[in-house]
This record gives sequence, C-alpha cells and structure tokens, in this order.
Amino acid sequence: MPRVFSFRKALTCLTAVASSFFISTLHAALVDIKEQDEVVYALYSAPNKIVRYDLKQERFLSEISLTSYPSAFEIDASHIYVGLDREIRRMTLSGTSNTFVRNAGSTVTDMTSVGKYLFAREEEDSVLSIDKDDLSLVERHDALTPGSSYIGSEIQSAYYYRTVIQGPADIYKVSINADGTTESEDDSPYHGDYPDAANLFMNSSESKVFDDAGIVYLTDTLEYAGSLSGVAHLMTFKDDNPIILRDDEVIVFDQNLIEQGRISSVAGANFLSEYGDIVFLFQSTDVSTLNVTKYDISKYELPQPGDPLNPEGFQYTPEIYEQNGGSVIYLYDKESLNVFRWDMISGKYLTSLKINTPLLLLSYSESHNRLYVGYEDGSISYFDLSEDDPEEVDFTVLTMGIHGLKAFDNYLFAVDYSGAWNTQYLFDNGGSLLSSAEWRYYSKVYLWNPENSRMYYFQDDSSPNDVGWTDINVETGIIGDDGDSLYHGDIINPEPPLILIDSNQLLLSGSGQIMDPAATLEVVDYLSNAISDSIWSEGQLVTVTQRGYKYQLWGSNYELKFQRRIDSIHPIRIFIYNETLTMVSDPEGIPVFTEFGVNDDQDDDGTYDLFDNCPFEANVDQSDKDGDTHGDTCDDDDDDDGIPDSIELEYGLNPLNKNDADWDLDNDGYSNFVEFRAKSDLSDNDSVPPIVSSFSENFNDQDLGYLYNMSDTPWRLSENGIGNTYALKSTDYLKNGEVSSVYITSNFSEGALFFKFKMGESADDYSVMALIDGDVADYATTREFEWNYFRADVDSGVHTIEIRVYAYDEEPDERSSYYLDDLAFGSDIDEDWILEPDDNCPTVHNPSQDDEDLNGIGDDCEGEYSDDDEDGVQRWQDNCPDLYNPDQMNMDYDSFGDICDDDVDGDRVPDDLEALYSFLDPANPYDGGGDFDEDGMTNAQEILAGTDPEVKSERVTIDLLDYFPLGIIKITGSDGNQSNIWPTGNKNEYILENEYYGFYKIYKATSSGIALIEEQVEEPSYFEDVTRTLDGYIQMPKKMGLNTTSFYNYSTAELGESESESSVEELTFSEYGLTEWNGESYEYVTLIYDGSVRTYLKGVGLVYYGYAGEVDPYVVSVEIEQLDDTDVKSKSSGGGSFQPFWLMLLTILLFLKHAKKRKRFY
Repeated sequence: MPRVFSFRKALTCLTAVASSFFISTLHAALVDIKEQDEVVYALYSAPNKIVRYDLKQERFLSEISLTSYPSAFEIDASHIYVGLDREIRRMTLSGTSNTFVRNAGSTVTDMTSVGKYLFAREEEDSVLSIDKDDLSLVERHDALTPGSSYIGSEIQSAYYYRTVIQGPADIYKVSINADGTTESEDDSPYHGDYPDAANLFMNSSESKVFDDAGIVYLTDTLEYAGSLSGVAHLMTFKDDNPIILRDDEVIVFDQNLIEQGRISSVAGANFLSEYGDIVFLFQSTDVSTLNVTKYDISKYELPQPGDPLNPEGFQYTPEIYEQNGGSVIYLYDKESLNVFRWDMISGKYLTSLKINTPLLLLSYSESHNRLYVGYEDGSISYFDLSEDDPEEVDFTVLTMGIHGLKAFDNYLFAVDYSGAWNTQYLFDNGGSLLSSAEWRYYSKVYLWNPENSRMYYFQDDSSPNDVGWTDINVETGIIGDDGDSLYHGDIINPEPPLILIDSNQLLLSGSGQIMDPAATLEVVDYLSNAISDSIWSEGQLVTVTQRGYKYQLWGSNYELKFQRRIDSIHPIRIFIYNETLTMVSDPEGIPVFTEFGVNDDQDDDGTYDLFDNCPFEANVDQSDKDGDTHGDTCDDDDDDDGIPDSIELEYGLNPLNKNDADWDLDNDGYSNFVEFRAKSDLSDNDSVPPIVSSFSENFNDQDLGYLYNMSDTPWRLSENGIGNTYALKSTDYLKNGEVSSVYITSNFSEGALFFKFKMGESADDYSVMALIDGDVADYATTREFEWNYFRADVDSGVHTIEIRVYAYDEEPDERSSYYLDDLAFGSDIDEDWILEPDDNCPTVHNPSQDDEDLNGIGDDCEGEYSDDDEDGVQRWQDNCPDLYNPDQMNMDYDSFGDICDDDVDGDRVPDDLEALYSFLDPANPYDGGGDFDEDGMTNAQEILAGTDPEVKSERVTIDLLDYFPLGIIKITGSDGNQSNIWPTGNKNEYILENEYYGFYKIYKATSSGIALIEEQVEEPSYFEDVTRTLDGYIQMPKKMGLNTTSFYNYSTAELGESESESSVEELTFSEYGLTEWNGESYEYVTLIYDGSVRTYLKGVGLVYYGYAGEVDPYVVSVEIEQLDDTDVKSKSSGGGSFQPFWLMLLTILLFLKHAKKRKRFY
C-alpha cells in the first residue's frame, strides 16, 4: 500500500534534521511525497510537477508536468489522482491520459484510497467519496473534526486521520460501507490521552497504524498497541518492521517494536522509503530536485510477515488465557497480535501463533488438536497444532458477532447475537453446522460438563441473572433443551468463573457458591470469599482470591487452610497438568511461570510447597510475625513496621517489634521510621531529616521515588502514564470499604502536593483522597478516562501523607483501578496549581501559563498584568501600580489609591495646594466646594482658576469661543475613528461628521455663541437614526463667568416635520484651569450641560467627557488645516485678570502636574 507522509504538517518536526536552506525553499515547493509499488512520487509546486524515483532500479523516471498549482495527490496501482486547488484530475502513472474527475467545494488538502474509492478532503472539512471506476460522486461526508494525514486501509475498509485543531488531539477511524458511503467515524478509546501528532503511517499488513509521536494503534479498534519510545519524524516499513528517522538517526525496529539497531549521522530528509535491504532518504534541496541517500540495513535480522514473536523477556499482559485440559497454556497478547504458548511439561515457550487482527475468544480442542479463535465479525478460524509451524485456517462465519466459543469432545460450540435473543451453534471438525438453537442467553463464560453432557453458563443479559444450562447429545451433535437453577434468579450470585470441582461432581462459581450440577443446580455449600480462578487436583481445591493476588488452599468442608500473597502486577492465574500446578504472575511486567508439585517440598522443611509460606527456604515453624502470608525466614520486614530487618539489625532494633519504628533512637525529635524514610542517621542526633521544599516524580525511571507501599493492596508501576510513560496504578477490583494506598513521609516545608489521576478500566465507584497524618485533606471522584488534577495543601513539619483509593461498590462488575502520575510538591502561593519555579507567574494565578513572546514570563504577569510594586495586585487592577499598597485604600473612590493620588479627598484641589490654607483639609472632601471669601466662587474654582480663595474678588469671566475652534479640522477619537469639520457653504455654518458611524452635527456661529442647528443621531428608544433641527440651542456661549449658570430656551423638530418640542438648556461654567494633554499644557474650561460634564481645551476643542484628569481623553489628536474667525469681537476676560498671585499658583499647579503624572485604573 502507499506510504503516506504529509510535508505540510511535518515541517516543524523536520527542522532538527534539515538544513536552513532546505527549510526556506521546501515550504514553497514540495507539497507531498508518497510511495506506490516501489516508486516514490514527489508532488511539487513552482514548478508544478511530479518527480518520480524507481526504488528497484535506483533511478529517476521522467517527470510529469501539471497544468496548475497542486494541493494534494493520491496514487493507486494504476492511476495518479491530483488535487489542483479545487479541481480533481486523474492520470496514468506515467502522466498520460489526463482526465477531469470533478470540482470540490474548496481546496483539496488530503487524499487517500480505500479499495475502489477515492477520498478527497476539502479545506472546509468535508470528505468526498468518489467511485474510481466511473468517477461518480458517492458521498460528501462532513468530518467530525478538522484532520490531516489521511491514510486508507483496504483490509480494514476504513481510512484514518489525525485531528488538527480540535482538542484534545486524537486519531480517528472512518469505516466505509461496501458502496463507498460512511459507516461510522470514531476517535480512539483514549480521547486524546496520548501525545499530539501530525502524521500517520501504516504497516504493510495494515494491522497497525503509527503516528509521528511514536504511538502505535490497532487499526481494528484504535486500541493502544505499543510505542516506539520517542518521536518518529519519518517512517517506512520492511514488511511489518518499522524503520524510522529520529533527528539524525535511522532506527530499525522489528514488528514487535523491539529496537534492532541504529545508523547515526544520517542525511537530512523529508521522506523515508525501503526496498530490499536498502533504506532510501529523500531530501528536496531546491524547488525541483530530490537528493537520494541510501543506507544498508542487511545486517539486521528482521522477521518476515507473519513471523511469530519470541516472548522470552518480552513484557506483555495477556488478555486471554486458555488451557482446556492440555499441557499447554495459551496466552493472547492483543498489542503484539500473538498467541504465546507455554508448555508446562518442558517449562518453555513453544512457537507463537501470529494473528492479523484482534480476536475475542480462544478455545483449545484436545480432540481436534486445534486452537480455535473467534473474531468480532463472527468469523472463526483455527490453528492445527499438529503442524510444526501452524498457520491460521478459516473455519466458519457466524451470522453476527461472536460472544461464546467452547471446544469439547469432538465439537465446537459457539454463540452469537443473532436470532431471538441469542443463538447457540454446534459444529463438527470440518466446520459443518450440526444444529443450532435460538432463545438462548448471553454469557461471559461457558463450561462443559462431560458427566451430564451439559454446557453451563450465566444468563448475563437477563434480570435477574442466574446459572443456565443447555443439553447437548454428544452422539448426534444435537443441541437440546435448556434451563436454569431452581432459584430462577434468587439466591445465586452469578459471578465468573464457572469451574468443575470434586471430579466434576460440583460446580463452583466466582462468588464462592458451590452447586450441585444436577437439574436443580442447588447451592450445597460456600467458600468464605469470592474467587477469580480455581483448580481441583488430588482432592485439593486451590483458588485465587477475587482480586487476584493471593492463592488459597481449602480443607474438608471447605475450610480455608492456607493462603499466600504473590508479588504480581496483574492478577495471577493457576493451571494444573499431571498434578503439577503452574502459577502465572508478572512481578516485573513479564509473565513468570512457577511450578508447584502438589506433593512437592523443595526446601525439605516438612511442609508441602503449596502450603509453605517460604516454599524455597526451609522454615519448619512457618512463623509469620506480621501475618502477611510470607514467613519470617523469607520476609525482609518481619514486623511489617516499614523498616527492613537489615536496617533494624544494623541499628540494634528488634525486627520482630513493630513498635520500635515509632521510637527515637538518637533523641533528635524524629522517629526511627521518619529518619529511615528521610535517609538520615537513626543513631546520630546531628543527622536530622532535611526539610523538603520541593520534589517531583513522573515514575519514568520505574521507581516509586518518595512514595512507598505499606499494605497488601499496593500501588504498582504501569505503562499507562501521561504520554505513554509510566504511572502508578492502584490495586484493582476493590470492594465496598476496601482501600489501596501509597504513602509519603517527610519533613515538609509549607506548600502543596499535586498529582494527576484518572479512572482505569472501570472505576465508577471509587474515590481518591489524600490524608495527612490520618486526616482527610481532600478527595475527588471521576468517571472519566482523562487525567484530572488533585491538590492538597501541606503545613510545614513532619507528615505522613496517604494517597488512598477507596471503594464503595459492594460488588464491582469489572476490574477497576486509578492511575496516578506527575506527583509534585512545592510552593504555590498564587494557587494556580503550578509549582515554583515552574510557574512563569509565581505571584499571579495563571493556570494556562500563556507566554506569547516565549520570554519565560507569563502573559498574565507582564505588561498590564505585571505586579511591578509587588503588592499582590496586577497593574491593570492596581490603583497605584508603581507604589506598594496592598490595601488599595482609595478615599474618593476614583482611579487612584491614596498614596499616589494628588487629590485624596476628590474635591478637585490638589493636596499640596490645600495644605497652603488653614481652612482646607486634604482629607475633607467637602471644603473644596465651600466659599471662604464669599465672593460667589468656590474655593476649588478659585484655586484652579488662579484667584485667591481668601480674598473676595470679581468673578472670573472667560472668552469661550477659542475653546470651540471651527474651520477645516480632522479629529481622531480614542477608538481610532475619524471625524471632520468643514464649512457647509452657508455663511458661518460648519458640519462635523464621523467617518465610521456617519452621524453628523451642523454648527452655526451666532451673536450668542456657537449654536447647534441640526444633527443626526441614534435614537435609543427606537434603535434607528433620527435627523432633527434645533433652534436656540447654544453649544458654546461667547463668554461666561466662572460658577455661573445660564438658561437657553430652544426647540427641536425632526427634519422635514413642522411640529416641534420646546426645552430649556441649563449650562453651568464649572471649572477653569490648566491641564496636560499629549505632553503639553493647555487652558481648559469645564461646562455642565443639563448634568453632562464636558471639558474643552483652548485651541483644541472638546477633549474630555468629564473632568480633566479624572477620565481618559475622548480625543487623542486634532489636525487644524484652516482655523476660521467665528466673528468674536471681544477677547476680554470680562473682569477676571491674571494677577501675580494667580501666575504663582498656576506655575505651582503646572509643576505638580508634570511631577506627579496620574496612573489610570481601567
């Protein structure tokens, strides 16, 4: 099949292996590269062409010219399909017979094939399905999410892609019907849990799809199938063996993802291919040329397609075990698609059985000497185990998906979902159907009893559940009657497995119930606990506890005689052959097979191995001080106090006294246990546990770090961590009230403990909590498979922190667990869940850690988000951003805190000037409005206007027309919009129009001042534009006295309407003084129009909608091209002259304005 690589999405990851010249030219020229039938095709733009290279002949073929800019292409066995922007064309592999296919709705960005159908992704995320036979459009499918690197599989009848924008990033599978339409579109079961990736690659057998993050998925289910332990910038395959380019190394793996070797210092490349034993690296060095570099990999012995894996030393976890009476244990590993075979006689692996797609069921037939395998689609095949190298042979196909498979006697029994309820089938060894029966039940397990010719099972799809049975005539192969227990859903607790014991005379269920397998299935006895596995040998019942980490031996009347815990990551399994018990465990993640002869005593201590709590070390007394099922002789912590026996003996402690862990041997204030955990000297009072201010643990060194286990429900390392790394996994299958805990003991500084956790297989009824010295600090529950965040605050001092998973489900349906990763402790004063020093804003709550300029300082703590004065308040919120004032005191509730406000009381008189007068107080907001000299002007008005507030004086009168200039003027507002003033052509009339909104006002110079005579405004009550005329409305009088009010009668009418409304305008001259604008000083006047405050600057016009210095300017610039005389005859101030005292105060005021610039609070 073609090997797909999308350059556009991979450019970033290739920079490590490409020269700077390569990057600058390739982006504009090389569109994509693919391989088909040992020929590499490179799609170029500028010039528009396809460059071809024959791998077999190791030479370039003639180039294919294209008529326009290409955006994507696809190659199959006979044609090239090219997307030329929106146009799709087809040509032969040599470029002849160029045929129009169709036009897409937008640019074609990806193409792939699935059998006879071409799939073209449009830029707008629709995917066209085109029949390649007649070039007809089959379907336009709207993708669930934007994607890239489309790659098809004819075997799976599906194509795959990676998400581009959608978060979290994931891989998607789109299954295709036989008619080319979309059947389904699904993401992986992990919903973006693995690292982001841009490109997909598929192995030759189309059983696995790889991404450039190095994660491998099964093409059938998108379940995780392994990892290449790092990124794969480029990838090709020799058969099913991946060969990748990582940085400047070619790395060769076998099909089981085991590294075979490396070639270092290779040339940069943007495509990787393989033929024979040669790896070809293709690099585009200019707009039209490919450079080819070759490397010999013949020294690596790689398995051929279908070659089984040798599991010796291979880390795997079987999904299915099968024995069914023979001497071989079959172990199915879904990730490697192998069925491994362990021979209990020789104690060795036999040749593995390789399969191509994930299976659901296994069943061994001793009579046929076959291993039957069942698949989700209902197909059944088998391996003939009499052959030296068994190959998979088709057997039959059921009507619907299979869920039951059991070989017995000379038959194969199978169950699927077809018919009424479910259908049971019986086949002979030739695959002929002998009989079938509908109206049967679904079950997780099936058990054949040769004593009464019955198949037993649970009725898992009915409520209440029960144990059911079906009669089968072994002489005729006819499926007969069925039935259930006498309780019909009562009494019986139907928990798997089902096992025959006592020479097939009794039936044992996983719940521990023992039934008589006669017609009634009467419960005749009980075990004292539930089980997960069992064998019967020589009158001896051996079981595995329900959780799966202890095996048990039972005496007469089913008295529990002995149990022993086995160190294993996953639940143990037990098998029996010729009175030899084989136990399968995986203490290090690799299955270990331990044999026990039922009557063996390997250490000659008088206790059979199965009953011996130290089976390989003699201990006649079987002493077990701590009751952990490991005898003292082979237990490294006999008293289970957390301090190993060897350490206790070294310091003179008693390894059989649990209490001495709490003693303080050196009297330094720290217990022996705390000192052991902290690695300080237990006998030296100068050696004390160091204060731990920070630590982090991601478990990738496969060590627990600061954590430790102290129970028989430990946490263990698992390869289910963040980004396919290691994590801790709690003990699974807990029941109501049970816990699984891991601990940290240390001398902590004050800080916070963080970790991430997620639900495992199924943990709906679990909670995770943190306990500090036995007290619950916090807890959480999740029903999601995504990672969640957990935080617990820790006070300074010595503490034991317990991370506990607690179960509150009486009978869990499935194996359940939690995963824990990225454990960290440290300071987090801003409580954003990011520890120092990793926090790019350590004093500002910014969990996103955004840093647009990549300077290491988070966006939330620089610029307006900074905290330069370190008072804990960001600049945009700080009312004194350059002065430390954590209390943010603000007496007058303006934009400025008291310590940086030159008018603390907000009475419009600067504090420094108020301090010059005995009758004024900088902390009295009312004295500025007083009139000490009783001359009709307030104290504030006089001080701002430059007159003496202590001496009665004539009222200040100001000529105002200079504050409202007219002519040809351009005004820029604070919102960036432009307004213009220009003459209308009528005498003394001027129009002001806003370029953005289109509103306008017309002013006229009159004997009374500047009048507003017409305007277009938005009428708020109607949400529409209204144009109206005004008569008598004075916008700016010729002159006014300070602190005086004038009243003007005026009328308004809508334009063209005769009816008008009369109103009265109230205009008050509130303030006069100096202010700073755009770095220069200006005289200003503040007028109040019917309560609306506006401030005008002399020679500029309206600048503030409010008081100067209290609001931001509405106008940021004014350009005067022409200033007209508005016929103002008198320039006199009307009695308000500038006295020396006024000039002195004015100078002081200007100095204060420049020396103390105000900072605004937005």
